[in-house]
Amino acid sequence: MKVSADSSPARPQASEAPGTKRWSVRAIAAAIMLVIAGLSAPPALATMPEPNGRISFMRQDDNGFWQVWTSNPDLTADQQLTGSSANSGWPGWSPDASRIAFDSDRTDPNLSDDVVINDVFSMRADGSDVTKLTDSVGFSGDAAYSPDGLLIAFDADRGVAAALSIYVMNAADGSAVRRITTPPAGSFDSEPRFSPNGSAIVFTRYRGGHTLRFGRVVGDTSALFVVTLDGAELRRITGWGTRVGQADWSPDGSLIVFEDDGDYLGNADVYTVGPDGGGLAKLTHGHGITGIGNDNAFQFDGFYDPVWSPDGTKVLLGHEFLEDDGSFRQGLALIDPDGSNLDWVALEVHAEHQPDWGTAPLQ
Repeated sequence: MKVSADSSPARPQASEAPGTKRWSVRAIAAAIMLVIAGLSAPPALATMPEPNGRISFMRQDDNGFWQVWTSNPDLTADQQLTGSSANSGWPGWSPDASRIAFDSDRTDPNLSDDVVINDVFSMRADGSDVTKLTDSVGFSGDAAYSPDGLLIAFDADRGVAAALSIYVMNAADGSAVRRITTPPAGSFDSEPRFSPNGSAIVFTRYRGGHTLRFGRVVGDTSALFVVTLDGAELRRITGWGTRVGQADWSPDGSLIVFEDDGDYLGNADVYTVGPDGGGLAKLTHGHGITGIGNDNAFQFDGFYDPVWSPDGTKVLLGHEFLEDDGSFRQGLALIDPDGSNLDWVALEVHAEHQPDWGTAPLQ
Protein backbone atom coordinates (compact mmCIF):
# COMPACT_ATOMS: atom_id res chain seq x y z
CA MET A 1 0.00 0.00 0.00
CA LYS A 2 1.46 3.37 -1.00
CA VAL A 3 0.72 7.00 -0.23
CA SER A 4 2.73 10.13 -0.70
CA ALA A 5 4.19 10.59 2.77
CA ASP A 6 5.01 7.98 5.37
CA SER A 7 7.81 6.80 7.58
CA SER A 8 8.64 3.83 5.46
CA PRO A 9 9.68 3.40 1.81
CA ALA A 10 8.09 1.00 -0.62
CA ARG A 11 8.99 -0.49 -3.95
CA PRO A 12 6.87 0.05 -7.05
CA GLN A 13 4.20 -2.61 -7.37
CA ALA A 14 2.68 -4.39 -10.34
CA SER A 15 0.97 -2.21 -12.94
CA GLU A 16 2.85 0.80 -11.58
CA ALA A 17 5.84 2.58 -13.05
CA PRO A 18 8.88 1.81 -10.90
CA GLY A 19 9.10 5.31 -10.16
CA THR A 20 5.85 6.54 -9.04
CA LYS A 21 8.59 7.83 -7.43
CA ARG A 22 9.59 4.84 -5.53
CA TRP A 23 10.83 6.56 -2.42
CA SER A 24 7.27 6.73 -1.12
CA VAL A 25 5.68 4.53 1.55
CA ARG A 26 4.71 1.32 3.26
CA ALA A 27 1.24 1.90 4.67
CA ILE A 28 -1.31 4.63 5.30
CA ALA A 29 -1.81 3.37 8.83
CA ALA A 30 1.86 3.78 9.67
CA ALA A 31 1.72 7.41 8.63
CA ILE A 32 -1.31 7.98 10.82
CA MET A 33 0.31 6.29 13.77
CA LEU A 34 3.48 8.34 13.49
CA VAL A 35 1.48 11.55 13.47
CA ILE A 36 -0.47 10.73 16.60
CA ALA A 37 2.26 9.01 18.56
CA GLY A 38 5.98 9.16 19.22
CA LEU A 39 8.46 6.35 18.77
CA SER A 40 9.45 4.27 21.76
CA ALA A 41 10.50 0.71 22.47
CA PRO A 42 10.07 -1.95 25.15
CA PRO A 43 12.97 -2.72 27.48
CA ALA A 44 14.00 -6.15 26.19
CA LEU A 45 17.34 -6.02 24.36
CA ALA A 46 19.01 -8.58 22.15
CA THR A 47 22.58 -9.86 22.43
CA MET A 48 24.82 -10.08 19.38
CA PRO A 49 27.15 -13.00 18.66
CA GLU A 50 30.74 -11.90 18.04
CA PRO A 51 31.07 -13.08 14.37
CA ASN A 52 28.33 -10.66 13.38
CA GLY A 53 29.61 -7.23 12.40
CA ARG A 54 28.01 -3.88 11.62
CA ILE A 55 24.63 -3.45 9.98
CA SER A 56 23.54 -1.06 7.26
CA PHE A 57 20.09 0.44 6.89
CA MET A 58 18.19 3.46 5.62
CA ARG A 59 16.84 6.22 7.83
CA GLN A 60 15.40 9.65 7.05
CA ASP A 61 17.51 12.73 7.66
CA ASP A 62 16.26 15.98 9.18
CA ASN A 63 15.02 17.15 5.79
CA GLY A 64 12.97 14.04 5.11
CA PHE A 65 15.34 12.40 2.62
CA TRP A 66 16.29 8.74 3.01
CA GLN A 67 19.99 8.16 3.66
CA VAL A 68 22.28 5.18 4.17
CA TRP A 69 23.60 4.54 7.67
CA THR A 70 25.73 1.92 9.37
CA SER A 71 25.90 1.01 13.04
CA ASN A 72 26.68 -1.77 15.44
CA PRO A 73 23.80 -4.26 15.61
CA ASP A 74 22.45 -2.53 18.74
CA LEU A 75 22.38 0.81 16.82
CA THR A 76 25.32 2.24 18.73
CA ALA A 77 28.14 4.02 16.87
CA ASP A 78 25.75 4.90 14.06
CA GLN A 79 27.19 6.78 11.09
CA GLN A 80 25.38 8.52 8.23
CA LEU A 81 27.15 7.72 4.94
CA THR A 82 25.08 9.57 2.34
CA GLY A 83 23.61 13.07 2.25
CA SER A 84 22.39 15.89 -0.02
CA SER A 85 18.85 16.69 -1.16
CA ALA A 86 18.26 13.25 -2.64
CA ASN A 87 17.19 9.81 -1.46
CA SER A 88 19.70 6.99 -1.01
CA GLY A 89 18.94 3.58 0.44
CA TRP A 90 18.53 -0.19 0.02
CA PRO A 91 22.17 -0.73 1.10
CA GLY A 92 23.94 -4.09 0.92
CA TRP A 93 27.39 -5.12 2.15
CA SER A 94 30.07 -6.65 -0.02
CA PRO A 95 31.25 -10.05 1.27
CA ASP A 96 34.49 -8.62 2.65
CA ALA A 97 32.61 -5.66 4.19
CA SER A 98 34.87 -3.19 2.39
CA ARG A 99 32.08 -1.65 0.30
CA ILE A 100 28.34 -1.04 0.34
CA ALA A 101 26.11 -1.08 -2.73
CA PHE A 102 23.06 1.17 -2.65
CA ASP A 103 20.70 2.97 -4.99
CA SER A 104 19.77 6.61 -5.17
CA ASP A 105 17.75 9.15 -7.14
CA ARG A 106 20.55 11.74 -6.83
CA THR A 107 21.06 11.66 -10.61
CA ASP A 108 17.40 12.57 -11.30
CA PRO A 109 17.41 16.20 -12.46
CA ASN A 110 13.78 16.72 -11.42
CA LEU A 111 12.49 14.68 -8.50
CA SER A 112 9.01 16.15 -8.83
CA ASP A 113 8.22 15.06 -12.40
CA ASP A 114 7.03 11.67 -13.65
CA VAL A 115 10.32 10.71 -15.30
CA VAL A 116 12.20 8.37 -12.99
CA ILE A 117 15.99 8.29 -12.84
CA ASN A 118 17.39 6.00 -10.16
CA ASP A 119 20.86 4.44 -10.19
CA VAL A 120 22.97 1.85 -8.41
CA PHE A 121 26.15 3.04 -6.69
CA SER A 122 28.82 1.55 -4.49
CA MET A 123 30.98 3.21 -1.84
CA ARG A 124 33.54 2.31 0.75
CA ALA A 125 32.24 1.31 4.16
CA ASP A 126 33.04 4.80 5.46
CA GLY A 127 31.00 6.52 2.73
CA SER A 128 33.96 7.60 0.57
CA ASP A 129 34.79 6.67 -3.03
CA VAL A 130 31.21 6.71 -4.31
CA THR A 131 31.09 4.98 -7.71
CA LYS A 132 28.11 5.18 -10.08
CA LEU A 133 27.49 1.75 -11.63
CA THR A 134 24.38 2.16 -13.81
CA ASP A 135 23.64 4.49 -16.69
CA SER A 136 20.70 6.68 -15.58
CA VAL A 137 18.29 5.03 -17.99
CA GLY A 138 15.05 4.72 -16.02
CA PHE A 139 15.04 2.83 -12.75
CA SER A 140 17.86 0.63 -11.42
CA GLY A 141 17.95 -0.53 -7.80
CA ASP A 142 17.91 -3.32 -5.20
CA ALA A 143 21.61 -4.05 -5.55
CA ALA A 144 23.14 -7.18 -3.98
CA TYR A 145 26.68 -8.55 -4.13
CA SER A 146 27.59 -12.07 -5.22
CA PRO A 147 29.38 -14.21 -2.60
CA ASP A 148 32.75 -13.66 -4.27
CA GLY A 149 32.14 -9.91 -4.50
CA LEU A 150 32.71 -9.80 -8.26
CA LEU A 151 29.11 -9.30 -9.39
CA ILE A 152 26.13 -7.22 -8.35
CA ALA A 153 22.57 -8.32 -9.06
CA PHE A 154 19.98 -5.58 -9.45
CA ASP A 155 16.59 -4.86 -10.98
CA ALA A 156 16.13 -2.38 -13.80
CA ASP A 157 13.45 -1.30 -16.25
CA ARG A 158 15.75 0.23 -18.91
CA GLY A 159 13.35 3.18 -19.12
CA VAL A 160 10.26 1.04 -19.77
CA ALA A 161 8.17 0.93 -16.60
CA ALA A 162 6.48 -2.38 -17.39
CA ALA A 163 9.77 -4.19 -18.02
CA LEU A 164 11.44 -4.35 -14.60
CA SER A 165 13.72 -7.41 -14.72
CA ILE A 166 16.74 -8.91 -12.98
CA TYR A 167 20.25 -8.13 -14.24
CA VAL A 168 23.83 -8.72 -13.11
CA MET A 169 26.92 -6.59 -13.72
CA ASN A 170 30.54 -6.37 -12.68
CA ALA A 171 30.71 -4.94 -9.18
CA ALA A 172 33.83 -2.89 -9.76
CA ASP A 173 32.61 -0.67 -12.59
CA GLY A 174 29.13 -1.71 -13.71
CA SER A 175 30.37 -3.27 -16.95
CA ALA A 176 29.23 -6.50 -18.64
CA VAL A 177 25.54 -6.01 -17.83
CA ARG A 178 23.59 -9.19 -18.44
CA ARG A 179 19.84 -9.78 -18.24
CA ILE A 180 18.78 -12.79 -16.16
CA THR A 181 14.95 -12.74 -16.23
CA THR A 182 12.25 -11.71 -18.70
CA PRO A 183 8.93 -11.53 -16.84
CA PRO A 184 5.65 -12.25 -18.64
CA ALA A 185 3.44 -9.37 -19.73
CA GLY A 186 1.75 -7.75 -16.76
CA SER A 187 4.51 -8.84 -14.37
CA PHE A 188 7.81 -7.47 -13.13
CA ASP A 189 10.78 -8.85 -11.20
CA SER A 190 12.63 -7.21 -8.33
CA GLU A 191 14.66 -7.68 -5.11
CA PRO A 192 17.34 -10.17 -6.29
CA ARG A 193 19.65 -11.88 -3.80
CA PHE A 194 22.46 -14.35 -4.59
CA SER A 195 22.55 -17.82 -3.07
CA PRO A 196 25.56 -18.45 -0.79
CA ASN A 197 27.31 -20.51 -3.48
CA GLY A 198 26.62 -17.87 -6.14
CA SER A 199 24.89 -20.24 -8.55
CA ALA A 200 21.33 -18.94 -8.16
CA ILE A 201 19.30 -15.83 -7.39
CA VAL A 202 16.06 -15.53 -5.44
CA PHE A 203 13.77 -12.68 -6.48
CA THR A 204 10.18 -11.48 -6.25
CA ARG A 205 7.82 -11.52 -9.23
CA TYR A 206 4.77 -9.23 -9.02
CA ARG A 207 1.76 -9.52 -11.28
CA GLY A 208 -1.73 -8.11 -11.77
CA GLY A 209 -3.39 -5.33 -9.84
CA HIS A 210 -4.26 -1.78 -10.74
CA THR A 211 -3.24 1.61 -9.45
CA LEU A 212 -5.66 3.94 -7.66
CA ARG A 213 -5.13 7.58 -6.83
CA PHE A 214 -2.01 8.52 -4.85
CA GLY A 215 -0.10 5.53 -6.20
CA ARG A 216 -1.87 2.83 -4.23
CA VAL A 217 -1.93 -0.55 -5.97
CA VAL A 218 -4.71 -3.04 -5.27
CA GLY A 219 -5.31 -6.58 -6.41
CA ASP A 220 -1.68 -7.38 -7.19
CA THR A 221 0.02 -10.56 -6.02
CA SER A 222 3.59 -11.79 -5.87
CA ALA A 223 5.63 -14.95 -5.47
CA LEU A 224 9.24 -15.86 -4.85
CA PHE A 225 11.24 -17.45 -7.66
CA VAL A 226 14.71 -18.93 -7.83
CA VAL A 227 16.68 -18.73 -11.08
CA THR A 228 20.12 -20.03 -11.98
CA LEU A 229 22.75 -17.43 -12.76
CA ASP A 230 22.61 -18.27 -16.46
CA GLY A 231 18.82 -17.75 -16.43
CA ALA A 232 18.22 -21.27 -17.74
CA GLU A 233 16.38 -22.78 -14.76
CA LEU A 234 13.48 -20.89 -13.21
CA ARG A 235 11.20 -22.21 -10.47
CA ARG A 236 8.54 -20.69 -8.25
CA ILE A 237 8.98 -21.49 -4.54
CA THR A 238 5.95 -19.78 -2.96
CA GLY A 239 2.33 -19.63 -4.00
CA TRP A 240 0.55 -16.65 -5.50
CA GLY A 241 -2.20 -14.96 -3.58
CA THR A 242 -0.63 -12.42 -1.24
CA ARG A 243 2.33 -10.06 -1.46
CA VAL A 244 5.56 -11.78 -0.54
CA GLY A 245 8.96 -10.23 -1.05
CA GLN A 246 12.26 -9.05 0.47
CA ALA A 247 13.83 -12.52 0.42
CA ASP A 248 17.27 -13.35 1.83
CA TRP A 249 19.24 -16.63 1.89
CA SER A 250 20.52 -18.16 5.09
CA PRO A 251 24.35 -18.34 5.14
CA ASP A 252 24.28 -22.12 4.66
CA GLY A 253 21.77 -21.89 1.80
CA SER A 254 19.22 -24.16 3.47
CA LEU A 255 16.49 -21.55 4.02
CA ILE A 256 15.15 -18.35 2.52
CA VAL A 257 13.54 -15.78 4.79
CA PHE A 258 10.95 -13.38 3.38
CA GLU A 259 8.11 -11.04 4.26
CA ASP A 260 4.43 -11.28 3.41
CA ASP A 261 2.80 -7.93 4.02
CA GLY A 262 -0.50 -8.47 2.22
CA ASP A 263 -0.90 -4.67 2.07
CA TYR A 264 -0.90 -4.97 5.86
CA LEU A 265 -4.58 -5.90 5.69
CA GLY A 266 -4.82 -9.17 7.58
CA ASN A 267 -1.18 -10.20 7.30
CA ALA A 268 2.23 -8.69 7.94
CA ASP A 269 4.58 -11.52 8.80
CA VAL A 270 7.97 -13.07 8.17
CA TYR A 271 8.42 -16.67 6.98
CA THR A 272 11.14 -19.09 5.98
CA VAL A 273 11.01 -21.60 3.13
CA GLY A 274 13.43 -24.04 1.55
CA PRO A 275 15.02 -23.19 -1.83
CA ASP A 276 12.89 -25.97 -3.32
CA GLY A 277 9.68 -24.47 -1.92
CA GLY A 278 9.34 -26.98 0.92
CA GLY A 279 9.22 -26.50 4.67
CA LEU A 280 7.31 -23.24 4.81
CA ALA A 281 7.41 -21.89 8.39
CA LYS A 282 5.92 -18.77 9.94
CA LEU A 283 8.30 -16.91 12.28
CA THR A 284 6.13 -14.03 13.45
CA HIS A 285 2.49 -13.45 14.35
CA GLY A 286 1.63 -9.96 13.17
CA HIS A 287 -2.01 -9.44 12.28
CA GLY A 288 -1.45 -6.37 10.12
CA ILE A 289 -4.22 -3.77 10.23
CA THR A 290 -7.52 -4.82 11.76
CA GLY A 291 -10.54 -3.01 13.17
CA ILE A 292 -10.48 -0.15 10.68
CA GLY A 293 -13.27 2.31 11.47
CA ASN A 294 -13.63 1.22 15.08
CA ASP A 295 -11.52 3.19 17.55
CA ASN A 296 -11.98 0.55 20.20
CA ALA A 297 -11.00 -2.37 17.95
CA PHE A 298 -8.28 -0.84 15.73
CA GLN A 299 -4.99 -2.76 15.87
CA PHE A 300 -1.73 -2.56 13.94
CA ASP A 301 1.07 -5.13 14.15
CA GLY A 302 3.53 -6.01 11.39
CA PHE A 303 6.95 -7.40 10.50
CA TYR A 304 9.01 -6.69 7.38
CA ASP A 305 12.48 -6.46 5.71
CA PRO A 306 14.06 -9.67 7.15
CA VAL A 307 17.76 -10.51 6.69
CA TRP A 308 20.02 -13.17 8.18
CA SER A 309 22.91 -12.54 10.53
CA PRO A 310 26.28 -13.56 9.04
CA ASP A 311 26.50 -16.55 11.38
CA GLY A 312 22.92 -17.69 10.64
CA THR A 313 21.78 -17.69 14.26
CA LYS A 314 19.45 -14.68 14.02
CA VAL A 315 17.08 -12.90 11.66
CA LEU A 316 17.12 -9.10 11.75
CA LEU A 317 13.77 -7.58 10.81
CA GLY A 318 11.58 -4.52 11.12
CA HIS A 319 8.72 -4.48 13.59
CA GLU A 320 5.97 -1.93 14.08
CA PHE A 321 2.82 -2.07 16.19
CA LEU A 322 0.23 -0.04 18.05
CA GLU A 323 0.24 -0.49 21.83
CA ASP A 324 -2.90 -0.61 23.95
CA ASP A 325 -2.05 2.85 25.28
CA GLY A 326 -2.10 4.28 21.74
CA SER A 327 1.66 4.63 21.33
CA PHE A 328 3.16 3.50 18.03
CA ARG A 329 6.44 1.58 18.16
CA GLN A 330 8.69 0.95 15.21
CA GLY A 331 12.27 -0.22 14.71
CA LEU A 332 14.62 -3.16 14.22
CA ALA A 333 14.30 -6.40 16.14
CA LEU A 334 15.90 -9.84 16.25
CA ILE A 335 14.30 -13.25 16.19
CA ASP A 336 15.65 -16.80 16.19
CA PRO A 337 15.21 -18.81 12.95
CA ASP A 338 12.54 -20.91 14.68
CA GLY A 339 10.50 -17.81 15.56
CA SER A 340 11.47 -17.63 19.23
CA ASN A 341 13.15 -14.90 21.30
CA LEU A 342 11.83 -11.79 19.58
CA ASP A 343 13.59 -8.73 21.02
CA TRP A 344 14.23 -5.14 20.00
CA VAL A 345 17.84 -4.39 19.18
CA ALA A 346 17.93 -1.13 21.15
CA LEU A 347 16.00 0.92 23.68
CA GLU A 348 15.78 3.86 21.26
CA VAL A 349 14.70 3.36 17.66
CA HIS A 350 14.50 5.73 14.71
CA ALA A 351 12.40 3.96 12.08
CA GLU A 352 15.26 2.10 10.39
CA HIS A 353 14.40 0.18 7.21
CA GLN A 354 15.96 -2.20 4.66
CA PRO A 355 18.74 -3.51 6.93
CA ASP A 356 21.65 -5.67 5.84
CA TRP A 357 24.07 -7.39 8.20
CA GLY A 358 27.75 -7.48 7.34
CA THR A 359 31.00 -8.52 8.94
CA ALA A 360 32.65 -5.11 9.29
CA PRO A 361 34.29 -4.85 12.76
CA LEU A 362 32.14 -3.39 15.51
CA GLN A 363 32.98 0.09 16.75
